[in-house]
Amino acid sequence: MLLIMNFNQHDKIYVREYNANEQVIAEGWTVDNQKSDFWRFYHSTGVLKSKGNYLNGEKKGHWFFYDANNKVKEKGNFKNDKRNSWWVFYLQNDIVEKIQYVDGEKQGYGLLYKDGDLFEVKKYDKNKMMGSWTSVFRFKMDNPNALF
Repeated sequence: MLLIMNFNQHDKIYVREYNANEQVIAEGWTVDNQKSDFWRFYHSTGVLKSKGNYLNGEKKGHWFFYDANNKVKEKGNFKNDKRNSWWVFYLQNDIVEKIQYVDGEKQGYGLLYKDGDLFEVKKYDKNKMMGSWTSVFRFKMDNPNALF
C-alpha cells in the first residue's frame, strides 16, 4: 500500500491510500498518525464503498456503506468505533431492515419492511434473537411496552 500525503493543515495531514494497481482505496485526514475527521473508502472499481468520520482513529457519527453499484446498502451511527442506535440495511427485493445497536451489539428491536410496510418484528438481547413475530398485532400483545 502506497501512501501519498497531499497537503498539511496545521496538525492535520490529508492522506490518500492506493492499492497495488495505483487506484485510490481510501482518503481522508490524519492527526498524530490516526484517522480523523472525514474519510472515504473505495471499491477496487473506484466506486465509493463507505464514508464517515473518525475521532482519534475510531469511527464516530453517521456512516454510509455502498455496494459496487453505488447504492446505499447500510447506514447508521458509530460511537467509540462500534455500531450504536438504529441501523438501516437495504436488502434485496425492496426489503429494508432497521436494527437497534448498543455498543456494537444488536440490542432491542429489528424491524423488517417490504415496500414500506412493516411485516416482521424481531427482538434482540446482546446479538441473540429472543423472538420473531410476523404479526405486528401479536407482537404488540406479547410486548405491550415496546417502544419503536
